[in-house]
Amino acid sequence: MVKKNLDSTADLARALANFYGTALRRPDTMVNASVSAMQDMFKIFTGASDVAPDRADKRFKDPIWTSNPAYKGLMEAYLTWSRGMNDWVDTLDLSNRDKLRAKLLTSMVTDTLAPTNSLLGNPAAMKETLDTG
Repeated sequence: MVKKNLDSTADLARALANFYGTALRRPDTMVNASVSAMQDMFKIFTGASDVAPDRADKRFKDPIWTSNPAYKGLMEAYLTWSRGMNDWVDTLDLSNRDKLRAKLLTSMVTDTLAPTNSLLGNPAAMKETLDTG
């Protein structure tokens, strides 16, 4: 049983090394992803964005995310960045298994940095804090 866990850990480490190596060998993919993200951010700042969370994403259910321009922009910027990271991984020349592992890594980072994980970035938490003192 312990041997299997060590193999899984080693597999994950190899997959991440492959991911980073591929990303370094193909910096053009990151440049293209960055340009696309900047174009999307421009749309957000000009109010022309149509970025919306998936219906299953409960983090952005509070109506303030669509009614307040600051929170709406924050949500759209986060979703654009998060989706852009996954799209970038898709462009890399990796095996399907390594892509899944790379997406696991990027989702861990993007989910951790979601605005809903901080008090100021979470309108429901702010409301609860104000209501309960």
